[in-house]
Amino acid sequence: MYSPETISNEKEEFIGAVMNARPFKPLYVKFKVFYGCNLKCEMCNHWRDTREPPVSAERLKKVISELAEMGTKKIHISGGEPMLRPHIPDFVELASSLGIKVTMTTNGTLVTKEVAKRLVEGGLRGVNISIDSPIRKMHEKIRGVEGSYKATLKAVELFRRYKHKGKLTIRINTVVSRTNYETLATLPDLAHELGADGINLIPVDDHCGEILSMRKKDIALFNEEIAPRIASRALELAGWGAMHQGAPGACAHGDDGVDRDARLQAAAALDAAAQDAKSPTQGPGDAVAGVQHRRLAGAD
Repeated sequence: MYSPETISNEKEEFIGAVMNARPFKPLYVKFKVFYGCNLKCEMCNHWRDTREPPVSAERLKKVISELAEMGTKKIHISGGEPMLRPHIPDFVELASSLGIKVTMTTNGTLVTKEVAKRLVEGGLRGVNISIDSPIRKMHEKIRGVEGSYKATLKAVELFRRYKHKGKLTIRINTVVSRTNYETLATLPDLAHELGADGINLIPVDDHCGEILSMRKKDIALFNEEIAPRIASRALELAGWGAMHQGAPGACAHGDDGVDRDARLQAAAALDAAAQDAKSPTQGPGDAVAGVQHRRLAGAD
């Protein structure tokens, strides 16, 4: 939100923007830096369509500088697949140096050790990595490319390895559809194993005509069985973490144990999510919304 001081100091500009339906100073900006993608997800058109060449790296850098001058607080980088552009670390470093918080969504398959390290050290504050099922075959069926599951899990591991070098939050993005919803009960286990800070469950936007939207019977099953199992397992993991707080070797990946306990403390949020999603009479848009953006762990 805009501070009272900003509005007071620029009162006439603010009033003019409101009266003429113009944007005021953009606080949050989403950059789709590249339209294409290296995967072939069933719910997405980015790999199906061709668009004009993307804006040049130099122009984007100028835009980032202009946004900083205007008071922008956050930039989110997405696509298509943003990592198809080699300049993403440059954008992150520039924006961070100008006081802008930078986050990104990626499928992770193109993230290398060098890139992950540079992104974290350059100031990337959040990364959402797309995993559509804890089951490899289901994930790759949805994503359309064999081997993508292993590559994506490797990206999560790389970001987790280097997150101590910055202030990075790692979340798993899962698009929930008729195809995969029955496989999601063990998603908290995968997130816990990978060292992720949270899970975002996102209802499918079936704009590609692939008949992916959940039917009423799917919604009822998800609300009555799957969502409570996700919540129950997350709470179980949270309890285990609390019992082992500060214990040597408490983190499965060899960290100091504190990070994992911190990740797990807010898992109870999923319990509330399951309660929100109890009614089988909700519409398709509401069915998954009950657990959308509910966190496995405490992250900002």
